[in-house]
Amino acid sequence: MKRILALLLALTACTAPPPAPAQKVIIDTDMGKMNDDALATLLLARSGVEILGLTVVGGNTWPEEGVRHARALLDGIGRADIPVIPGDTATPDRRQGYSGALDHPRPEPYSAPKAAEFIAQQVTAHPGQVTILAIGPMTNIAKAVQIHPEIVPLVAQVVHLGGSTGDDAEFNWWFDPPAAQLALNAGFSRLTVIPADVVQENWDLAAAATLLRPEIIKGSTATGLSVGPFGELDLHPGPATLVLDLDLDLLSKTVQAVSY
Repeated sequence: MKRILALLLALTACTAPPPAPAQKVIIDTDMGKMNDDALATLLLARSGVEILGLTVVGGNTWPEEGVRHARALLDGIGRADIPVIPGDTATPDRRQGYSGALDHPRPEPYSAPKAAEFIAQQVTAHPGQVTILAIGPMTNIAKAVQIHPEIVPLVAQVVHLGGSTGDDAEFNWWFDPPAAQLALNAGFSRLTVIPADVVQENWDLAAAATLLRPEIIKGSTATGLSVGPFGELDLHPGPATLVLDLDLDLLSKTVQAVSY
């Protein structure tokens, strides 16, 4: 508990420079109790971006658990005004080293997940202004573009923490490979993918920090992305931005208020 309070107090004093006032963000997250998703959310909540809402996806936790964690987090920092919207979840087969929500039974599911509709509504209401920060499996985003394909050209950008440049599948892609494949190839005009092995120990904080300081991205390549049946990454010609290197010094300065 002392560590959590210290993190909250440190983030209150965060001096990260605010982004352009027009930037509106939906955080699509598999929120846990003060996990990396929570720290990324805390960083953005103190940064000056307009958080339109947190859409919760299954991954680290089941959506029902993630909603509770997200509401508790926002209540704790005085941001209960930010809506938290339950979303969908995949249920992959167990695999050694990959479990997340599969570690325990799912609570009583919500009868009508609303995250996909929320994403579509916000993007339609704010055309060209909404950034989707996707720091969990892409189940909600895939469903949103399946139901409402007209929103794809209206999204300002998608920044996604997922995939791996190594041989192993990364957790977010492993948890729902078809959703990652669909969402990453939906045709978003700006799509930035930050592989988990590139961010090193910074995880979702790195993805959030790049919204505040895009120059943190030090090396990248334009490519197309294919997601295999177990979440493995394949490359082909295409317009996505795959991040290959980060300015870890600048990243550290941007999130210096957060200490582990």
